Parts: sequence; C-alpha cells; structure tokens
Amino acid sequence: AEGAGLDTNKACLDGTREEVLHAVINWIDDADPDTPRIFWLFGTACTGKSAIAHTIARAMKESGALGSCFCFEKGAVERHTKLFSTISRDLA
Repeated sequence: AEGAGLDTNKACLDGTREEVLHAVINWIDDADPDTPRIFWLFGTACTGKSAIAHTIARAMKESGALGSCFCFEKGAVERHTKLFSTISRDLA
C-alpha cells in the first residue's frame, strides 16, 4: 500500500530508545521455540511506537532479514484493506 512501508524519516534519533530497541532485537534473534512470535508494542499516542517500529524495520532491512513492513496510520482510513496484498507482494 502506498506510504505503508518503511520510512527512515520516522526512525528514532541516534542514541534514543536504545533499551527498547535492544529488547526487540534480542526478541527477534531468540531462536527458542517457546519464545512468543508476536511482539506487541503499545503505548499512548506520541510516545515513539512508530519511530521504534521504523528503526527496527530499517535494521532488519540492512541485515537482509526484513520480509515486509506495513504500518497503519490514523488518517489513512483505507490502508488496512491493503495489508495482506502488500505483505504477499513483499514476500513473493
């Protein structure tokens, strides 16, 4: 979907959010089959969730581990209809 992918302009500023970024990267790298495969990043509005997601996506893309990136946005009311087709295209 247009505008739903990785946007490096929305990434965290260098040196910020390092604790949570390390936690997410460690979760991604954890090969233990008992580790949950969904990481739920949540918080109130304007707390940096999108910046964290875009930073992680950028790191995964740079390492060759990003299969797809799809971001929802409050004002993009029809974007959700493109979720599965966008991910399918990216993984093909």
